[in-house]
Amino acid sequence: MSKQIVIHDTVHGTIVLDPCAGKLLNTPEVQRLAGIKQLGLSFLVFPGANHTRLEHSVGTYHVARRLSNVLGLEKAEADIVSYAALLHDIGHGPYSHTLEVVLHDMLGIDHMELTKDVILGKNRMVPDEFLEIPDSDVMISDILKEHSIDEKLVGELVHGNSVPSDEQAVLTHNGQQFFNEKVYLGQLIHGPIDCDQIDYLLRDSHYTGVAHGTVDLARLLHTLTIHNHDLVVKEKGLSAVEGMLVARSLMYSSVYFHKTARMAELLLSKAVKMALDRAKTMDVQMMNDAELVGWLDSLGGFQREVVLRLKFRKLYKVAFGRRVGDLSEEEQARLIDITENNSWVSIENSICQRLGLKDGSVLIDIPEPDLLLAEPRISRTDIKVLSDGKVKSLTKMTPFSKAIQQKKISRWALMVSCDKTNREAVGKAAEKLIFS
Repeated sequence: MSKQIVIHDTVHGTIVLDPCAGKLLNTPEVQRLAGIKQLGLSFLVFPGANHTRLEHSVGTYHVARRLSNVLGLEKAEADIVSYAALLHDIGHGPYSHTLEVVLHDMLGIDHMELTKDVILGKNRMVPDEFLEIPDSDVMISDILKEHSIDEKLVGELVHGNSVPSDEQAVLTHNGQQFFNEKVYLGQLIHGPIDCDQIDYLLRDSHYTGVAHGTVDLARLLHTLTIHNHDLVVKEKGLSAVEGMLVARSLMYSSVYFHKTARMAELLLSKAVKMALDRAKTMDVQMMNDAELVGWLDSLGGFQREVVLRLKFRKLYKVAFGRRVGDLSEEEQARLIDITENNSWVSIENSICQRLGLKDGSVLIDIPEPDLLLAEPRISRTDIKVLSDGKVKSLTKMTPFSKAIQQKKISRWALMVSCDKTNREAVGKAAEKLIFS
């Protein structure tokens, strides 16, 4: 008979997993996350940031359970939401979001779509050799079915398809439109306030030592409610919501898009992409951090150089850049054109050829597209507030919402980096090729 599993978590304390969650925890797809750092290469800047995707997944499950209890969800709903929370990151590749752009460029998918396929049993995140081990063929979909859980709904919640847009509101009551389905289930996994964000802000703040990510979890839990099938916050919880939005924005600018960590991730991503073809992409996606480093090291050449640079923190330096506020209209248009045509790689190659440098010696970073791919919720402040029985937009209740939307996450719009010895030459060539 299956038993509950008790985990002692650094952030939340004691976490109890029910029998189904315990079985899911022991699947290879979930256990693989123990070898993937939650914050990628951010430990090069924040030495304590060595926590894993597995820790975060368990923490997200715990937050989902607590929220479900506070909201009074039926057991069946609470189970679906909490299992989706536990499984929401199983499609991540090594070093988390670092290779997200590579996956998207090579296969046209993201980690959420891959996660959904794994939940439905359409894909596995393990090598074929592992399946030769006895008792290794247990699939997530089988465990969910065994416990009478709709794996399709779990997959939809993880992927975000179950969160409709405002245009899909179809019912009206007392002059207000609302959804005719239980959209709060999807909102608990993918919404302006969800279990995923609550845990990663608390966890990442704890491990990096950056206080910006502090969230008043207790206050949030007791001011969220369900109104007309929507997840809303009571007016008395405005200060907690404002605090969470500010925390999210500051953590992105000071931690997630820290210039040095970003440069390291670009370097690793470049090494992988130069060594990759379409057929090998899924093999790399299945790796954990150590396996990726071992593979790159075995290739020698530029890939081994990158491994050594990361190991000893000998990263590229900024040769040329533009801050967001310093761009002219013409320069903004040029960067938009480069992004839309995905022509930054050809510019990197042109600089290398012009200066006689080997491929990979120059990196161009235009962070905004990557930010939206890694975290599409970052600009979402469309939180609904319940005030005197009416639902109002957060933007009408507090100026914080619009201020957060207008705040740029990255301080730079363009950054060109290279080896320290070539900074001056690369900087001049980059400015001429990009803006002249």
